[in-house]
Amino acid sequence: MATTKARVFRVNKDSKSSIHLEDNSVAIVGTDKNYVVCNEMGTVIKGPVSLISGSQQRRSGALFVGLNDFFEMIPQSMFTPIPSKVPAPPVFAIQNIVKDLSFFMSLLV
Repeated sequence: MATTKARVFRVNKDSKSSIHLEDNSVAIVGTDKNYVVCNEMGTVIKGPVSLISGSQQRRSGALFVGLNDFFEMIPQSMFTPIPSKVPAPPVFAIQNIVKDLSFFMSLLV
């Protein structure tokens, strides 16, 4: 059985907060009630979370973003159907790729 090397960083030996680094995982620990762990199983966040961004800045599935926060306050009914997410392709990424491609093409000439 292979041994895994780990590093633990703390301010002092009695502090509860720490950063645990291993070969294939990292954990940022505040206390036993709040931490973030990233490993091959996924990402786990425990404790209260505060995201300071509007729903239009949160992207899910690389294609969908939320509606404007004002539209989320309008009640949905049969007469006013409002989707919770709308497709928004990442066009900005395509623009950056085109710029980089033109730069590298100029080096070939």
